[in-house]
Amino acid sequence: MIAGEYAKAIFDLALEGNREELINDNFNLFVKLLHENPDYLKVLTYPRISDQEKKDNIRNTLKGFEDIFIDFLFVLIDHKRMSNIFDIAYAYEKLIEIDNDVVSVDVYSAQKLTIKQIQVVQQSLVNRLNAQRVVINNIVDPTLIGGIKAVYRGKTIDLSVNAKLSAIKKSL
Repeated sequence: MIAGEYAKAIFDLALEGNREELINDNFNLFVKLLHENPDYLKVLTYPRISDQEKKDNIRNTLKGFEDIFIDFLFVLIDHKRMSNIFDIAYAYEKLIEIDNDVVSVDVYSAQKLTIKQIQVVQQSLVNRLNAQRVVINNIVDPTLIGGIKAVYRGKTIDLSVNAKLSAIKKSL
């Protein structure tokens, strides 16, 4: 995955200078800028605008950003990869989470979980996943009858009533 390779490259550079959180902040601000101004990404990917003009524009627009981040954006321009910036930012965030022993978990439930339920699920997952911290993203899935389904790093823990019914059905 190209985004993962680029994210790993800037992450390794950031680690050398102990700037991983600053770079993450730069990613977040830049992604926010692109969401608020979608035409800006079009400018940065438009083939008739020279790479030098794009770089000059970035340098003028992102004053105060880390030099490593600016140089990284220049590499994306040089390699025509600026269109991958959202995927790269997401992959970088995942690297930060792994480095900090934080696990992001999508928790599917039939209804929105209460704060108390989220805390119970969080503590259970911290123990089960042997993580320092678990960040819960509660997603309501009305197709679930009850229980929860937790998805993290490509793995699933299915504790839903649907899964239990399916298990009973298979055993009959």
